[in-house]
Amino acid sequence: MFEYTRKFNLKISMPSVDAHRSVLSHFVTAHQYANISMTYVNFLEVNSMLFSQQALRQFLSKYDNRIIGFGGDYLTFCATGYDAERDYAVIHDVIAVNPKVRESTGKRELHKLHDWDKRKDVWKNYAEKI
Repeated sequence: MFEYTRKFNLKISMPSVDAHRSVLSHFVTAHQYANISMTYVNFLEVNSMLFSQQALRQFLSKYDNRIIGFGGDYLTFCATGYDAERDYAVIHDVIAVNPKVRESTGKRELHKLHDWDKRKDVWKNYAEKI
């Protein structure tokens, strides 16, 4: 991933997601074809992003630690820009798994957070302010 990020001057990249074994929120991040190494996209999921130094600074300038599990991906693009055509990519040569549930508890890690079920409302309130 680091090689792709440097070679293609990407602001942010992420591994493709194994759709069969993972929670998949956005189809553009799914591992789709074995013969494709990388796809440029206009959206990435927050769970495994690799930021360039500049993009990380831009993101952190707007970050609020109440934004957990919902909205962080939207905030990333608010901070770094939606208009670029080749700044964001899914690296299909690297495949990640975002587990659906923990085998021992039957729940996702996200459920351990206080008020996890209110994360969408927290994002909406924050988004109205920025």
